[in-house]
Amino acid sequence: MTPQFGIASLRTAFGQRSKLGFAWRDSPIARRYLALSARDRRAVNIGLAAAVAMFLYAGVYQPIVEYRTAAIANYLTQQSRLQWMQAHEARARRGGTQAAPSSSGQSLLTLVDSTAKAFDLRLTRYQPDSNGGVTVVIEGQPFNPILKWTERLAAEHGLRIATASIHGQEEPGLVNAHFRIR
Repeated sequence: MTPQFGIASLRTAFGQRSKLGFAWRDSPIARRYLALSARDRRAVNIGLAAAVAMFLYAGVYQPIVEYRTAAIANYLTQQSRLQWMQAHEARARRGGTQAAPSSSGQSLLTLVDSTAKAFDLRLTRYQPDSNGGVTVVIEGQPFNPILKWTERLAAEHGLRIATASIHGQEEPGLVNAHFRIR
């Protein structure tokens, strides 16, 4: 015997005296459903089951999976941030924007200033940057001493010019320069 779908199963589930059972049985949809052949009712039941399954998948399961995926990605991002913060905690406690000491033991700011003075260069502005280096601005100074100064910083003190921007002025030999030194 094959399982019955439709009104018979509703009667079993709700009992014959259930108000829902009577309301369903008296509805135009139920009369039309009952007028269908057994094969057509089976097709309607399968279609209804497929529609319910699609609704459950699209309306319940898929949003849960998407939320879980987003939560895992967020967790991993937060975990990597935490690891980065723990790795840089000591630097932050030292006062993270201060320039790191050079290989000679001097502060990077002091080293940049003292070597510039040795080449008679006037630094317009120099300040520590967020990566432990120093940003230096030089305006209206001769090109050759600037070049020799940067060469000495690299050769004798092991510093690296991370970025350099040099622009000539109207007067020959004078330049404006902007350096990021690490």
